[in-house]
Amino acid sequence: TSNDRNFQGNFDGRGYTLSSVTISSRNYAGIFGYISGASIKNVRIGGGSNISSNVGGYTGALVGYAVNSTIDSCNSTVNPSGNNGCRLGGLIGYANGCAINNCSSTGTSNINTYPNGYYGGLVGYADNTTFYRCYSTAGISGSNNSKLGGLLGYITNNCLINECYSTGIININAYGYVGGLVGQSIGSQISKSYSTSSISSSNGSNNRVGGLVGSADNTIINNCYSKVTIANMNGLGYVGGLIGDIENGSTVSNSYSAPLNFTTGNGTGGALYGYSNSNSNSYINSYYQDSWGNQSNGSSRTPADMKTLQFAIDLNACQTNIWSRIVNDYPVLYWEGTGTDLPSCFDGTGTLNDPIRIRYAIDLIRISNNVAGGTTYSGLYLLVENDINFTTNPNDDSSQYFNPIGNSYTNSFRGNFNGGGHKISNLTINSGTYVGLFGYISGATIDSLGIEDFTYTSNRLGGGLVAYAHNSTINYSYSIGKLTSTGNNSSSEYPEIGGLIAHLDKSTLNNCYARVRIYDQTGNTRSSFGGLVAHIQPQDGNYYYISYINNSYAASYPIPHVGDYGSLLGYVRNDYNFSETNSYHYDLSGMNRDYGGTAKDSTEMKSGCFVVNLNGSQPS
Repeated sequence: TSNDRNFQGNFDGRGYTLSSVTISSRNYAGIFGYISGASIKNVRIGGGSNISSNVGGYTGALVGYAVNSTIDSCNSTVNPSGNNGCRLGGLIGYANGCAINNCSSTGTSNINTYPNGYYGGLVGYADNTTFYRCYSTAGISGSNNSKLGGLLGYITNNCLINECYSTGIININAYGYVGGLVGQSIGSQISKSYSTSSISSSNGSNNRVGGLVGSADNTIINNCYSKVTIANMNGLGYVGGLIGDIENGSTVSNSYSAPLNFTTGNGTGGALYGYSNSNSNSYINSYYQDSWGNQSNGSSRTPADMKTLQFAIDLNACQTNIWSRIVNDYPVLYWEGTGTDLPSCFDGTGTLNDPIRIRYAIDLIRISNNVAGGTTYSGLYLLVENDINFTTNPNDDSSQYFNPIGNSYTNSFRGNFNGGGHKISNLTINSGTYVGLFGYISGATIDSLGIEDFTYTSNRLGGGLVAYAHNSTINYSYSIGKLTSTGNNSSSEYPEIGGLIAHLDKSTLNNCYARVRIYDQTGNTRSSFGGLVAHIQPQDGNYYYISYINNSYAASYPIPHVGDYGSLLGYVRNDYNFSETNSYHYDLSGMNRDYGGTAKDSTEMKSGCFVVNLNGSQPS
């Protein structure tokens, strides 16, 4: 009953239920009023019980006040009542230095509170305490100047919340800090947790209301979500779909907010946070539903977008066993056990025998982002394991998130990319300087890869597969799609548009082809257009380097009659920069550049003899 009269032993309830317990007018109210260094497990507290405390007291159905103790696998269906200024929780009133695991509060009536208190569905006030796999479905009705949380009213001093949730109905009728999971958090961490509570306010001013946390101060929130209903907000203050008020270097990462209903009432706020009062706050890979307006931090997504595989993969950010997907619904946490596993992310060490495996559009997006950030994949091996389909629908594996792999010599792809005989389809790129699946490669190898049904627009270099290839080798690859040049009609610009490659520099093509529709919107007479390659020229000052094209063909049509244009090659700096062996092109009239290869009409190219001639003496 006090700090000098407390329970310090080990208590195992063995899953039995204590019912019809009445405790009232105590400073430490609960089956256990005060415990220190104790262990309590497997206790159930059932119906017919009535537990309440004095003014400023500590109240919980199981424990009023707990210090340095472990509480495991306990449940209460009783909602105790408090008094002015008390610490009250559905299970525990106050916890300091404790470990609370697998505990729950599932009362069917509201926890009724008084002004100036700390109230939580499970625990009212927690200091330096860990929570694991705890939840509350209890409702709470709060009063003036209170901290209310669906699970925890107030947490501070390195509390750790992991894999917890709340679903109760919360109402505050005056000023307070209100969160679907936690009312106020200071110097603590919340991970892999969520709330689907319903929150309302009938009165009050200066509220801090959040779908997950009412107020987060120097707090880390990682891999969490909120799908709450926030309605009837008649008071003033800050209202956020995830956090009401965020301050003092708090971090939100890999999290999202998707309110089922959201209103700020007379207050201000947004779908992710209500108010962010510090430039030191961080928002990393976190999202909010755009139905409720845009905010300066975090990323907005439509409700439809947030229900796609693409969004779940983005949110997961290559973590292991964190998020899962539900088809046509929002992502859920892996530990909930209700979703399907997300695809593995970049498994493989990058060796020849254990290549980095590519299975989804998001993998290509990550490679692109990594190369742009300075990871060139030099010396590493990558393998495409299946066909990959981009779509024009922004709610699926959309090409709107993709940038060509490599954007300069410095940030170029330098690895070994094996397409595995698979194709990448429906990629759309609307603008750029180096446009293609690969923007810039150097010292790279690309093998056995097809790119089909693409639609590119380039203002400088565009190639169906590669925009700029330096000192690289491309084998057994092809492109089928559409390319358009929109470069400036300026003497300082040199648009280069090729069916497979825009610019070939000291590189080799073996057994490749292009069937691409090529268009021009500039009329720039300095342009180069080629059915297979637009421009061949070494760029390092030594014009004696040679590029090779072997056993390849171009069947691209139409090709613009602007600048330098040819059905195989558009422009070659010098004849000695180029060597062609057993290569072919459409027999198109009006071409002003003919750099070799054998012309064939479409009938000939579709014949069996053409295949035999193209293959030459190579093995089948």
